[in-house]
Amino acid sequence: MFIYHFTKLIRSKLLWAFLALLMVFSFVVMDSCSGRAGGPLAAGYIDGDTIEAKAADDAGQTVTVLTGANVFYLPRQSQLFAYLLRGERYGELTWQDRRRMSWEILAAGRVAAENGLTLTERGVQEALKARFADPEGNFNPDAYRTFLAVNSYQTPKLFEDTYGAVWFPAEAIACAVMNAAGWASPMEQDFELSARYDSTEARLLTLKRAAKPEEITLDDAAVRAWYDGHAADYAVPETREIAYVEVPVASFAEKVTVEELDAMQYHDDHPEFFKGTDTNGNTVTLPFEEVREKAIVKVREERALEDALRHANEVLLPSVASAKSVAALAAEYGEVKTVTVRRDQRPALQNASAVLDAAFEMDPEYTPVNAVSGTDRVYVFALNKVTDPHTAPFEEVREQVLKAAREAEADKRLKTAAENLRTALADALAKGTSLDDAVKTLGDASITLGEPFTFVLDDAKKPDIPEARNVTAAASETAVGALSEPILTDEAAYIACVTARTPGDDLRKLTARQDVVRGLTMAAGFITAGDWLRWNLDRCPPTDVDGNAILGQSDGLLEE
Repeated sequence: MFIYHFTKLIRSKLLWAFLALLMVFSFVVMDSCSGRAGGPLAAGYIDGDTIEAKAADDAGQTVTVLTGANVFYLPRQSQLFAYLLRGERYGELTWQDRRRMSWEILAAGRVAAENGLTLTERGVQEALKARFADPEGNFNPDAYRTFLAVNSYQTPKLFEDTYGAVWFPAEAIACAVMNAAGWASPMEQDFELSARYDSTEARLLTLKRAAKPEEITLDDAAVRAWYDGHAADYAVPETREIAYVEVPVASFAEKVTVEELDAMQYHDDHPEFFKGTDTNGNTVTLPFEEVREKAIVKVREERALEDALRHANEVLLPSVASAKSVAALAAEYGEVKTVTVRRDQRPALQNASAVLDAAFEMDPEYTPVNAVSGTDRVYVFALNKVTDPHTAPFEEVREQVLKAAREAEADKRLKTAAENLRTALADALAKGTSLDDAVKTLGDASITLGEPFTFVLDDAKKPDIPEARNVTAAASETAVGALSEPILTDEAAYIACVTARTPGDDLRKLTARQDVVRGLTMAAGFITAGDWLRWNLDRCPPTDVDGNAILGQSDGLLEE
């Protein structure tokens, strides 16, 4: 609300001049009093270099996009970078994971800048044209617009600024490391070709779980020990509970009159909204005459949103501020809703980034209210509660801890039993005992031995066995007469025993060798590049202004 009134006030040219002089004077005074004052707000330091807060915010937004549900809208290069960044961090990411990934991006971008891997504004646009291209190599504006829309970028420039300043440098240096690191030996090539094209005969051993997680009993000491050893899993960042009402824009739009010249000016200022194709199939900005109605609608929507936000700031917020509650607005704008937000998660609201900024801009004592425009509504907020970063108390998450500890114990027992089974059977086979006799000798009803199955890894059709894809992959890497590593699932552990292998067609192997080399090279480089991203941050951990580490031990930076 203060910012809104301030903006309204400084429309006066005289005030602009006065404020400009005042700001220059203030910066001179601050600079004389502090070695850091007057510069950009710092999020931290890497090896003494300042990492600006905006860069950190852009890195966080990059992580949100790269790890979100819409990752498949990314071009191939960026999908690859997303996988490199995620590494072994599968499933739901914790806020520590996301924070560390943000700093991995910043650290990698710093190395990229040192090696000249940065882009100008024009370079960013050319790079994105190449990335969002169709199979013929032509820029696909629809694919680009879809990507921007699903990731809540209001204008292309918002994404392009982030991409050029933070995203591309880190992506470029990571891919450079990957390309430099990959190599495949002739032995690896031959083994991979045999695994793909030779016919493999195997039998499947199944070891059922002795107990499901919910059937395992753990005493309080064991559960507490699990919590103490995995406290980072239960860390909670600062959260803010906000209550809000939604002010619809439709009623304001009805009162907006749009002049022809205003629509023409909007068309000239925002060509990205009026793209089309000419007779040659090239992407062009459509002339105003063809998009006149669309331009008028755009101007009306924009002005209605401004009017609604102005009404919220001038009329609604003062009453909400005095009451420190939005309940008084419920009669006019419907039910009061509440949402708890945190910096590392985008709320399911329009203009989510601005909502987060507004939520964390509010002060519980001095500015407990705020207003933010969405796309077709304005949100009026009141801050209900602030919860500082903390590790959730054991009592609060006991059921979660118990569930996790039981699952870990069940997996541990199954893995141990499977490894013991594999060792016992391997010893029996080494002595010349047949696989059938070795299994019978064990006399364990939880162990079953399947009939022989045959497969060629390169064929799309898989044998009719449990976990067929994982089993065949494991069997393809196992020598004849040997047992694969156990494959653990929720129901059982599976071990493949390879009984025979018939060489495949030599011509197919010769034809496929180049693709195999490329795949092996990519795999080797992929692992190296992912490890490099993490090592590059570990070698120069980020610090605050006092030299204290920003990321704690739970983030993997300060391990003994």
